[in-house]
Amino acid sequence: GELPAVICGINLLVDYHVGAGLIAISFANYLGSALSLTFAGLHGVHLPSQVVGPAVILLLTFVHCRGVSHGAGLNAALVTTNMAVLWLIIVVGIGHVDQENLTPVAPHGWNNVAVSTSTVMFSFVGFDSVCNAAEECKYPQRDIPIGIILTLLLCGALYTTLAWVLCGICPYMELDPSAPLVTAFGPSYANVPWVEGIVGWGAVFGLSTVLLVGLYCQSRFYVGMARDGLMVKKLAEIHPTLKTPVAAQITCGLIAAVLAASPSLDTLARFLNIGTLFAYTMVCGGVLVLRAARPGRVVCLEMLLSVLVAGAARIGSVLGLGATQVFACAACVVALSIFRESFSSGKQVAAGGEQTFFVCPLVPLIPLMGLTVNSYLMGECHLEAWLRFFGVTGVVLILYLARAWRAAV
Repeated sequence: GELPAVICGINLLVDYHVGAGLIAISFANYLGSALSLTFAGLHGVHLPSQVVGPAVILLLTFVHCRGVSHGAGLNAALVTTNMAVLWLIIVVGIGHVDQENLTPVAPHGWNNVAVSTSTVMFSFVGFDSVCNAAEECKYPQRDIPIGIILTLLLCGALYTTLAWVLCGICPYMELDPSAPLVTAFGPSYANVPWVEGIVGWGAVFGLSTVLLVGLYCQSRFYVGMARDGLMVKKLAEIHPTLKTPVAAQITCGLIAAVLAASPSLDTLARFLNIGTLFAYTMVCGGVLVLRAARPGRVVCLEMLLSVLVAGAARIGSVLGLGATQVFACAACVVALSIFRESFSSGKQVAAGGEQTFFVCPLVPLIPLMGLTVNSYLMGECHLEAWLRFFGVTGVVLILYLARAWRAAV
C-alpha cells in the first residue's frame, strides 16, 4: 500500500497548497475592501493580492512555528469572531432577500450543479484537519468523532444558509467571486453600510482561520509521510525548543506563498479538489478492503465502480443525460456485487484485550455511498484538474520507481 499512499498523499497536499494560495488571494481582496470602508483616507487604495497574500501566509507560518498553543489561541479568537459575523450576516441579510433571484433554483440544469459541487467541495476539506490533530489531542477516541460530526453539521448548515441569503440578495452572476459578501451588502443591492464594514472584517477573520488551520494540516501531512520514509527525513524533525515541525511548516508556507502570488483566482480554482476527492475515495475503498473477507476481489470491484461512475459524469456532461443513465445502471450492478461480499463487523479485539476504536458503521453501505459520490464528483472536475492529477501522479511514479531502483542497486 505504500505507492497508493504516496500518490494519495502528494495529490492531497497539492490541493491544500493550491487552496491556501486561493484563500490568501481572497483574503487580500477582502482586506482591501475592509480598510477602504473603515478608513476614509484609504478609499480607492488597491492592495495587490500578489503581495498581501504571500505576506499573510508567511506571517501565519511564523505563528505555527512558535508553537501549537499560540496557533490554537489565535484560532479560537478568530473562529469566535467569524461565527458572530456569519450569524449577523444571515439575520440581517434575510430581510433583503428577493425571491425572484432564487427562481429558478437551477437555471443551468442539475448537471451544472454537479460541476459546481466538485468546485466548491473544497469548502469542506477542513474536516479532515481534525484527524490530522489526533496526535495532539488528549482524548482522541472520544473527541475526534465528536469534533468531525458536530463541525460538519454546523458548518454545512451555515454554508447552505449563507449561500441562500447571498444569492437571494444579489443575482448570482453579479457576485464578485473574490469578495461576494461585500458585493451583496454594498450600495448596489442590500445597501447596509454598517454591515458592509463588519462583513469585510468578518471575512478577513474567517479566511485567516481557514489559512491557519490549512497550514497546520499541511505540515502534519509532511511529518507523517516523512516518518514513514516517503519524504525527506528532515521534514519529520521536531524543533527541540519550540516542539513544532519547523522544517515542514516552513516548506508548506513557502510553497503556499508562491502559489498565492498567482494573478488569477479562477485559474487556481480549476486545479482544486481532485486530489481531495481521490483521497476521500481511497479512504472509503480502504474501509471496504480492510473489512472484506476477499479483499482482492473487492479492490477490483471498487476500481471498476469508480471508473464507471467517473466516466458517467464525464461522458454525461459531453453527450447528455442518456449516457449517464447507462453508466449509472452499470454502476448499480457493480455496487450490488460488492454488497454480496462478506464484511466483518469491525468490532475486533486485539491481543491485549482492547476493542478496536473508530469503527465505521453500516459497512458496506456508508463506504460504498462515499465511494460512489466522490467518484462522480471526480468525473465532474475541470479538465485542468485532471491534467494536474495525472501530471502529479506521473511525477510521483517516476520518483518512486527511481528510489526503488536505487535501493535495489
